[in-house]
Amino acid sequence: MIVIKELEELDIPCLMLFDEQMDISECPIVVAYHGWTQSKERALILAYEIVKEGCVVIVPDTPLHGDRKQSETIKPELFLEILMKATLEFEHITSYIMNKYSMKSSISVCGWSMGGIISSMILAKYDWVQSGAILMGCPKIYDFVEYLMSTNQVEPSYQTIIQTFEFKQMLESFDLASKRFTLTNRPLYFWHSENDSVVPIRFTKEFIALLQEEGLADHVDYHFDQDKGHLVPYSIYKEVADFFKKANRKD
Repeated sequence: MIVIKELEELDIPCLMLFDEQMDISECPIVVAYHGWTQSKERALILAYEIVKEGCVVIVPDTPLHGDRKQSETIKPELFLEILMKATLEFEHITSYIMNKYSMKSSISVCGWSMGGIISSMILAKYDWVQSGAILMGCPKIYDFVEYLMSTNQVEPSYQTIIQTFEFKQMLESFDLASKRFTLTNRPLYFWHSENDSVVPIRFTKEFIALLQEEGLADHVDYHFDQDKGHLVPYSIYKEVADFFKKANRKD
């Protein structure tokens, strides 16, 4: 039986999902992130599928989302701040879980849309994260920020800050393309649709092509659909669960 537990002692609202018949101290951990304006509850279907394959799944509310929401609307200009804060909170969440439940296994990450971007930033920031699944996200955060500016999706006052050398240097530590040489033995899975008008697929395609060109794609799986837009089909949740099953296999 799969159990959903609220982590009430943690200062970040999180759900923990696990199979009560398993020794969770031995289970791999996957942290799953939801999309923009959503909440941790929206990730439960994906989490269920991953738990079925022997993992413990942690689903947080990202800053200003879900139980952390401060108003009915979230200002788009806070997008970058939310991404970076969620990325930095990841270490706090995983440290709490590891200590609280004496867990000794690997830690992985996944998410879609905003959650997929957060997942790629986490993989860039923490080279000890074992594997990751990025669904309609973007592994090239700096290029994506430039795209947002070029399409007038960033407030003018923020554009000035973003274009400073200091900000660019800081953002590099969250950019998976810049940290691609840490990926040699870290399994990755990407899903994206060709007609995604929210997060363009070209960033993911460019990233995968770069890995292939530099001989870094041995552990990279990807699935591109033609017409799903910015919506992840249920069948892809099962693919993600299977990906983590293989990534955590001990042979």
